[in-house]
Amino acid sequence: MIIHAGFHKTGTTTLQKTFELNRAALDEHVELYLRYDFRTRLLARPVRRFAAARNKSAKDAILDEALLFFAGLDDNDPRPVFISHENLSGTFIGKDRVANYAAAPIAIGLIQEAWRRVTGGTEGLELLYSTRKTGWIASCHWQRVRQDRETRDLATYERQYAEAADLDHAVDQIRDAVAPSPVHRFAIEEVAHPALAALDLLGLSELWPMLDIPDNQNTTLGEDVRARLLALNRSSLQGAEFHTRRRALLGLSQPD
Repeated sequence: MIIHAGFHKTGTTTLQKTFELNRAALDEHVELYLRYDFRTRLLARPVRRFAAARNKSAKDAILDEALLFFAGLDDNDPRPVFISHENLSGTFIGKDRVANYAAAPIAIGLIQEAWRRVTGGTEGLELLYSTRKTGWIASCHWQRVRQDRETRDLATYERQYAEAADLDHAVDQIRDAVAPSPVHRFAIEEVAHPALAALDLLGLSELWPMLDIPDNQNTTLGEDVRARLLALNRSSLQGAEFHTRRRALLGLSQPD
């Protein structure tokens, strides 16, 4: 069992889209639970809530969902299990007043506890985190501007969330929280492709030449588009006109 639990804006969508596109080729070798799979979303949802509201009921919900998830796995299936959802580390930085990944070690510790209760120990559970050495806050800001009508400029965003950008420190805290379960990490600048890094860990790198590789996902379109989207977000436009102009700036076709 390998859980790829984040972080946001570190190639997670590119990894997931690659695995999703190649499910038919991978299915014989690995049991996949990706971001848009129903059971994965159920597992990640309480972690996201806990990051925004740190209370006992939110913690209990994480444990309950993880217990259900692990109890539902087939013990007789010899394939390794690979789960990937960035919200298993919490919610997007800058959303719901979340300023860092302080919830991540607690949440993954609860998921580890569920694994221990279902299997009788921590053996067989490994964690994987993708990180980023440069440009992480700018990428987070881009996604907020593109999707959530963010109005703060990049400089403000960088000042507010500078602490969160030390993703290696977050992984160190997670490693301490879940010892002795192995915790792996890779920076996206140091790997050829995030999906290949995951296949290497699964011992399935020989499958890589057979896979179809989609374009990188959620890439920034440049500073001019960022500035124009910010201006649009700060405007008084609402409804269909706002969405039409945003789609045009992003180069997206209009819905039917």
